[in-house]
Amino acid sequence: MLHIAPEAMLERQFLALGLGDYVRADLHPTRPEYERINIEKMPFANERFELIVCNHVLEHVNDPARALAEFHRCLKPGGLLLAQTPYAP
Repeated sequence: MLHIAPEAMLERQFLALGLGDYVRADLHPTRPEYERINIEKMPFANERFELIVCNHVLEHVNDPARALAEFHRCLKPGGLLLAQTPYAP
């Protein structure tokens, strides 16, 4: 699992699951266990993750389409991306 800009509450819950491959990442990491990555050019192998969680990040990147393409590249077939962005009608 890849968790972009981890939220403390979700991070605690994911850690409690004992996931074998739980990568926490941020463009500007605030903790040593976070990897520094740019979601527009991720350093991960193709099809590495079954799940990517990315909340309130896509609205801050230069090229959201490129970031989404990177997520797609890094997801295993049938993998799931959970992404939220602000919405105002």
